[in-house]
Amino acid sequence: YYRSDQTAVRTLNLQAYSAQGGGVYKSQKTQWTGSLLFNHILLAQSTYLRSRGGSLKLEHKVTPRLSLFVEGKDVYQDFTPTAVVPLAAQRSGIEVTGAIGADYRLMPSMKAGLSYTHGIKHAQRNINAFNRELLSANHIWLLGRGNFLYSYFYFYNDWYPHPDLFISSQYRRDRAWRAGF
Repeated sequence: YYRSDQTAVRTLNLQAYSAQGGGVYKSQKTQWTGSLLFNHILLAQSTYLRSRGGSLKLEHKVTPRLSLFVEGKDVYQDFTPTAVVPLAAQRSGIEVTGAIGADYRLMPSMKAGLSYTHGIKHAQRNINAFNRELLSANHIWLLGRGNFLYSYFYFYNDWYPHPDLFISSQYRRDRAWRAGF
């Protein structure tokens, strides 16, 4: 659950509810993890997005320190028009992603990971559909007493197969990065 109330601009109030549940099957070197996902986002006290779907992840221990994984996710995003975003329903559609990656245990209390993700977002209005390539790196360090430090770097490359002719006849391409800890 997340909530952020704005005192000056109420249309920016945001609430997010998330639920995830699933199961794990483990063998000596392989682990299968299946999950069901649900999100409900409210914008300015009105339902803006409900998404539901599932994911399946296969992890394989190559060595005691190195694990490889492959993951697939299929989520239906149901956008609802609001006073703030009256055309939100045009964004509704399925988003499918597939990822491959590796995690390496540097020390018993430290792990680093790299991954590549390809995603396809379908939408009711094709100008809101896009393809995504994502490269990510992360590092987690268990500090003791229940504390940890998590750092990450993401690079996104989104491209839209249909131009928004109201704005331009050119095809849109977004490149962005995000980092933090």
